[in-house]
Amino acid sequence: MSFPMDIQRSSALQDACPFIGPQILHHAVQAAPVMVFLNREDGRIAYVNQEASTTLGYSREELLSMTIPDLVEDFDIQSFRAHVGDLAKVDAMTFEAIHLAKDGRRIPVEVRTILMEVNGERMTCAYATDITRRKQVEQELRRSQRMDSLGQLASGIAHDLKNMLSPVLLGAQLMETDAPSPEKQRLACNMANQIKRCNAFLNQLMTFARGSAGHRERLALVPLIEETLALCTSSFPRNIEIRTSLPSGLPEVVGNPTQLEQVMMNLLVNARDAMPEGGCLEVELGTELASDGHSCLSLQVRDTGIGIPEELRERIFEPFVTTKPAGRGTGLGLSTTIGIIRSHGGRIEVESQPGQGSCFTVLLPSAS
Repeated sequence: MSFPMDIQRSSALQDACPFIGPQILHHAVQAAPVMVFLNREDGRIAYVNQEASTTLGYSREELLSMTIPDLVEDFDIQSFRAHVGDLAKVDAMTFEAIHLAKDGRRIPVEVRTILMEVNGERMTCAYATDITRRKQVEQELRRSQRMDSLGQLASGIAHDLKNMLSPVLLGAQLMETDAPSPEKQRLACNMANQIKRCNAFLNQLMTFARGSAGHRERLALVPLIEETLALCTSSFPRNIEIRTSLPSGLPEVVGNPTQLEQVMMNLLVNARDAMPEGGCLEVELGTELASDGHSCLSLQVRDTGIGIPEELRERIFEPFVTTKPAGRGTGLGLSTTIGIIRSHGGRIEVESQPGQGSCFTVLLPSAS
């Protein structure tokens, strides 16, 4: 069936646009940046344009042998017939759906359908736009709004808890000083240490919530990374092999040394915890060009650990999301990390497969 020739026979179109020939109409539809489908009332596809074939991965012949329910998720022939009935009552309908590509991809689309008559047969004409990118942006916006809300909540809770813990810590320290026996002195000391740990956790929570920049200065990353490695890895199990590639002469960055050290610490500790049976931890620093042409320093922390489950990979930078067992992690390490990196004008990327380890890449703009 030739869509342009059949449409040409529509008297309404001829009356409205007598100068449009079949070839012009054919090329216009084929060159359209949206998917175009002409469908019979029983759901069979009568015509598709090139964009439909390109987006869905089917040849034109394959699509013409299919029905609309074959391509649309959760849309059987009864649903299609009901849609045709509803369409007869209005000029057009716009809605969102999921198209199923040949390779198994689920493609979100925005569809606009109209009812038309071709050669005396009633058909639906559908224009479908791939809205994958729009959905990604919407998801990122929702995630950002959720992070802002959690940050405000966390900041308030952390501030109140720190105020509550201050007199408790003071009391524990006084008990430690005035304890009548070594045993009670140890108990008071343990209590004070635990309260200090709680305060450290609350400080981390407030840092995440505020997203404060802190003091910035020009600094070289190699000494900072070496110091953090020496501090962290002294407590690492001996069955973890550590490899580094930290060349000299790299550009400096402008940043807060304490916050960048915290980023490095969080990534190293996560890598260690991901390798309970041992493995290899690699730390590599280099340079690369960003998409805007500016030079960036690239820090990679790679492990051979358990990897990140697919269902958590998109959420690992959200607060209170953790892959560690209960009691082992707060779920704030990576959310604090991404907040610090973004405040430095950088970004962080992750690649991971369950059972094959993870690689975190931090990109920071160079001072030059």
